[in-house]
Amino acid sequence: MAATSATAAAAARAARQNARGATAPAAAATAAAAAAATAAATAAAAAAATANVQTGAPATAPIVQQVHVSVMDTLIPQVPEVSAEDIQARFKHEPLTKIEGEPDYVHMDDVRDELYRNAMAIKSPFGGAQHGHLGSVMTDALYQTEAGVPWFVPLTQGLYPTFSAGATETEKRNATAIFITDEKGIKTNEIMEDLLKNQLLEAVDPAYYMELEHPIFKYDKVTVNQLISHLFDNYANIDDQLLESNRELYNEAPDLSQPIDVYFRKQEKCRKIAEDGKVPISEADMVLQLQLHLGKTGMVNTAYTKWKSASNRTWTNAKAWFRKALREKEDINKLTTGEAGLTANSVVKTKAAEQVREEIQDQLNRIQGTVVNIRPLKCRASC
Repeated sequence: MAATSATAAAAARAARQNARGATAPAAAATAAAAAAATAAATAAAAAAATANVQTGAPATAPIVQQVHVSVMDTLIPQVPEVSAEDIQARFKHEPLTKIEGEPDYVHMDDVRDELYRNAMAIKSPFGGAQHGHLGSVMTDALYQTEAGVPWFVPLTQGLYPTFSAGATETEKRNATAIFITDEKGIKTNEIMEDLLKNQLLEAVDPAYYMELEHPIFKYDKVTVNQLISHLFDNYANIDDQLLESNRELYNEAPDLSQPIDVYFRKQEKCRKIAEDGKVPISEADMVLQLQLHLGKTGMVNTAYTKWKSASNRTWTNAKAWFRKALREKEDINKLTTGEAGLTANSVVKTKAAEQVREEIQDQLNRIQGTVVNIRPLKCRASC
């Protein structure tokens, strides 16, 4: 049957080819022959199919693509709700200190510090996860110095996490856990931004920030960082005298009779004032100043030399490095002092022991001399 079908199909093709080069009457006849051949080919194919069914010949199996769907693919992650009331209840300063009249640098600096404290009161998975939402109210440069990493809040992924191709069940579970943490962090950050911004709007007279108000959106699209920058740039100015005094204080070496953290705090405060005065101190300069100050003391020579060849020389790492070096130096001093005390006590005890031995030896010598003198007398008496 298959041969018959093939022969009929070949005849149909030949008839169609002959029809292309023939005259009109001949072409009509050839076309009719081609149609007949095509019909014959179709009938032959049908007959072959019927024969296959009747003889039980196997048909070609269809290709089926298998799709594996896991439980994690159909799971809808539940992101915890975030309450503005719960967040506000944990603020350290509620409300902020009210500024009467035009805000000057001293009062604005105090209000900003209160905002910092409130921002750090609520945990965040972003920006190193160690400083709460401080990055929302602190400049990028200062936060990088403080935290050692940049502040970055990602965009929401929507309702579902995105799994990489070929991810295992364990990898999907881990990705879902990270998704839930990040989405909650994003929600919390949005609420924090609004709460902190409203606090600042209430603490300062509107006359000093109304320039930022939009006729439709009001202050909805203004960030708390933009408000802070506006107030410092236009009202809480720093004069040259303060900047000069600040630079002198920044250049002062640490008083090592106090904890080194006092020096660290001083330097960070000076850097913040310089940043506000538009003459910023870079992180590299902070590290170099610390390095020079402690290197000149001669107390941490080995640590100083090793630090100069260190790779990741950030302010955070520099503080940890030299704090450890000073602590080790103190431990060595205590040990040395203790050994000196033990040596002194040993010398005293040795001298005392020698003196006792000398006294005992003197007594023995006196006793021996007495015995020597007595024996001849006894001998003469007995004689």
